[in-house]
Amino acid sequence: MKKLTLILIVIFNINSSIASEKKIVATVIFENFANEKFSSGEFKIFETGETFQINSMENFTVELPKKGKYRFSFYSNDYISYVYYPSKISEKKNIITIRLTELKSSNFKNENLSFSDYADLKMTDQVILEKINTKKLNFIIHGIINNTPENYSEFIEKFGIGFKTKNCVVDPISFKKATENNKRIIEYLNKTYGNDWIKELPTKPFGFK
Repeated sequence: MKKLTLILIVIFNINSSIASEKKIVATVIFENFANEKFSSGEFKIFETGETFQINSMENFTVELPKKGKYRFSFYSNDYISYVYYPSKISEKKNIITIRLTELKSSNFKNENLSFSDYADLKMTDQVILEKINTKKLNFIIHGIINNTPENYSEFIEKFGIGFKTKNCVVDPISFKKATENNKRIIEYLNKTYGNDWIKELPTKPFGFK
């Protein structure tokens, strides 16, 4: 009888713990740095599988099952978009910011973020040189870009270093990994060319101060 009572108490405590876990309401806000009039976009929460069609730049809220780590993205045909949010969403840290910038022409194919892309961050000079020779060394840029402007092509041709675009999601982990990758390339270029190469850089990826 005592054993049964103990089991019931444990089950009750587990159920109470689950029931008491509060849902979190997060607020999504926009920052518009583009001149284009907003038409529509798609906001996604990866962990819940939810997708929201957004037709205005008014703030809106989303309900999350509990506090914790989440990944969000926003896609629009009209903008390059960036999404900023806390590494862990809670009642106090619950603001998701979508920053919209002008869509510029380029040749880049937008790709989804994969952490495996950052596996080789401790690159030696020899590894970097091999990657340059095989055209596999890239600065990492987060955003939605569709074409490569001519000045990007000139930089790639001269230095052998490309620009790889990733998903517009800029969560803390991917931001850190992209910054580490770019800083290592910057370090190599500074050692090889001094500071002159910076003048020819068409855009400044994460890692520049």
